[in-house]
Amino acid sequence: MKKKLAFTGISSIVIIIVIVIVVNLISVNVFGRVDLSEGHIYSLSQSSKDIVNSLDDRVTIKCYFSEDLPPRIATYRRYVKDQLDEYKAYAGDKLNYSFIDPAKSGKQQEARAYGIPAIPAQTLAKDKFEIKQVYLGMVILYGDKHEVLPVIQNLSTLEYEITRAIKKLTSSTIPVVAFTTGHGELSRDKDLTYVDQALSKEYTLRTLNLSKLADIPADVQVLYVIGPKQPFSQWELYLLDQFLMRGGRLGLLIDYIDADVQHGRAQPTKLGFDKFLANYGIAVKPGMVIDVQNSQISVTQQQGPFRFQSLKEYPFFPKITHLSDKNLIVKDLESMNMIFASPLDTTKFKTDDSLHYDVLAYTSEKSGVLQPPYDISPMRDWQRSDFNAAPQPMGVAVTGKFTSYFAGRQKPAMDTVMANPIEAPKLDSGSQGRLVFWPDADFVSDQVLRDQSNLVMFQNMTDWLAQSQGLIAIRSKNVTSRPLNEVGDSTRTFVKFVNIFALPILVIIFGTARWQIRKQNRRRQLL
Repeated sequence: MKKKLAFTGISSIVIIIVIVIVVNLISVNVFGRVDLSEGHIYSLSQSSKDIVNSLDDRVTIKCYFSEDLPPRIATYRRYVKDQLDEYKAYAGDKLNYSFIDPAKSGKQQEARAYGIPAIPAQTLAKDKFEIKQVYLGMVILYGDKHEVLPVIQNLSTLEYEITRAIKKLTSSTIPVVAFTTGHGELSRDKDLTYVDQALSKEYTLRTLNLSKLADIPADVQVLYVIGPKQPFSQWELYLLDQFLMRGGRLGLLIDYIDADVQHGRAQPTKLGFDKFLANYGIAVKPGMVIDVQNSQISVTQQQGPFRFQSLKEYPFFPKITHLSDKNLIVKDLESMNMIFASPLDTTKFKTDDSLHYDVLAYTSEKSGVLQPPYDISPMRDWQRSDFNAAPQPMGVAVTGKFTSYFAGRQKPAMDTVMANPIEAPKLDSGSQGRLVFWPDADFVSDQVLRDQSNLVMFQNMTDWLAQSQGLIAIRSKNVTSRPLNEVGDSTRTFVKFVNIFALPILVIIFGTARWQIRKQNRRRQLL
């Protein structure tokens, strides 16, 4: 009987060991994951699945990764492998990947040829810190084309970068995005370098001086007017209008306030867009938005012989958290920042069925609208009564069949005399076009795009205008912000005193209760 029990016990142990080994073998070789994170940031988005599932030829991914990575980045290789396993699960045999250690395989030259560098990384060896050269790059090949991710450092954007590269490689044409120039607009090489760098990965970018054109080139899909300082001529407005009539996609980011913080000066601009925009049902209220929910500004202060920098709340820089949950431009964002902006007048929206309006953003419930003359000093003393306006609309996306601003009017004369210009026939109404309007331009300039949300919004806006919307959900899901809710003075005072006195009071109560219990126990023992 004892032998039988012993045999049964040994058998059970052996079976358990076998089960553990089999489970471990399965877990190593079979990929699987349950993503419980908010927004499922560790799972492939539907757009990524659709793109790789529809591949018509093989995509090859070579990961040039060092095997012996420092502890700080040792998990990168495993994360990349897990991500590529997900891609392969949906692509099947249309996607293959491999990992190559250039140092051990002697393929440093091959990695350098693709533009993948060896980067220095600090590691601890033999009780001292050393600098070693490691590889963390990836090249994605499709036919005779390739896209390179030279250094993978931000794992949160890895899916977006891989899907963007595959989409670009497998697309037959690359959309063209153009920016107007000649009116003091924000320039791609000085003011919009972040925008230029981000969009150039997905689009062909151009600059157009409309005054020298007979028509906007037919291959331009998206046209931006960003921050002009001088008015457009009638001919240039005509080209913008006819671009919309042909189903073009137009982005207008116009400053209605000319502000200079250093000199404490701000005044309304006069750029002549009011009648043009009113034709499409867009109007801007006079005034400048302020908001209790805002970004800070750095201020130099003097105290005796000393000068020092401090951060001040600046209501002229509203932090927008009330974003549309319907439009893909801002749907998955949590916040964005604006600068010296004016509010929209939504009462001017056209009420017929020809156009659909999507308000993209609103200020908070504690906002206001100042009228000129403007005092924009960072040291200004604000009162609660300054923030008594309802939430203000700050941007709009318009879709539908537009009616021409020049309908029933004669075509204006061209700005530049050309020999035998090729002009398209004038259209008084259009096909399905798209228009995005923001009464602010500086909020997409380099000085503000340190805030990742604004850059993501601009990329989303470009994708939406170009109707290349597959990447929007991927790009937006990793951009998070958790601003604290505004509370009143009484609530802040209550929380402060709770933090100060609650714990000592609890300790006193616990000690008193403990003392009473011990006192009663001693009394029982005496009895």
